[in-house]
Amino acid sequence: MYEFELHSVHSTIPCYVINDNESNRYAIRTFDTSGAVFDSTHALLQWVKQEWKAEDFIDKQAFQTMLSELTSSLTESNTNHLL
Repeated sequence: MYEFELHSVHSTIPCYVINDNESNRYAIRTFDTSGAVFDSTHALLQWVKQEWKAEDFIDKQAFQTMLSELTSSLTESNTNHLL
């Protein structure tokens, strides 16, 4: 399970990303505190890549780390389904 708290340049309220393969929870809270729920890590990752950029966050490296960990989680999930 991965949970990320990212501090945006657009809001004082942090963004959250939840990627929980065990409980099938995939969700985000955005800059404006709205949120979205997804069916899979893949759908969550696609949304993040389309809607957010590193420049949207105070700590750009934290954003890149989040992307890397989501991608890694997606790869692990796909590998486990093949076993």
